[in-house]
Amino acid sequence: LLYRFDDALKGFRQVRAFSQEHGLKVFAAQSEYNRGYLLFLIGNYSEALKIMQAAEGEFRELGDEIHVAHCRSDSAEILLALNLPEHAIELATMAEKGFRAAGVTVDRSRVLLLLGRCLIRMGQTAEASVHYTIARDLFRADGNSLWASMAELGIASALMASGRLREAADLAVQAGEFFRSQNHL
Repeated sequence: LLYRFDDALKGFRQVRAFSQEHGLKVFAAQSEYNRGYLLFLIGNYSEALKIMQAAEGEFRELGDEIHVAHCRSDSAEILLALNLPEHAIELATMAEKGFRAAGVTVDRSRVLLLLGRCLIRMGQTAEASVHYTIARDLFRADGNSLWASMAELGIASALMASGRLREAADLAVQAGEFFRSQNHL
């Protein structure tokens, strides 16, 4: 948050070394995951992807399926940023299944949004809309109106991509009204 990326990367390396030295495998894997995500945020996609894949392997060895799903979801996000939606969708689908099996609804809902973005890039707007709708309904059931409105924007983008402009505009206006009412604009 302070834009001190080099210090943060150094800190993650130090945490990993300390954790490994003291047999704290979960914290070692978590620090590597965090380092990979930071590299993604600063645009070093190839290194981020390598580190994320390594962290996924560590979490798999530890039997931590939720973190495996997080690694897959974030790797999918990286692949989508690299304009590889067909590869991203595979990882995002595995992540969604992992979150669903673990009962982690919020993360499952967010990965459904990612799946929707992948599908839109691949021209599969009807299927994208299904994923956005499921995500919206899960967010609503969880009482998360903000993310439900984000999902509605996804539905609107799918409608727009399929030429249903009036419906897309109506949904976008509704979402915009919600964001304004919550002072998010």
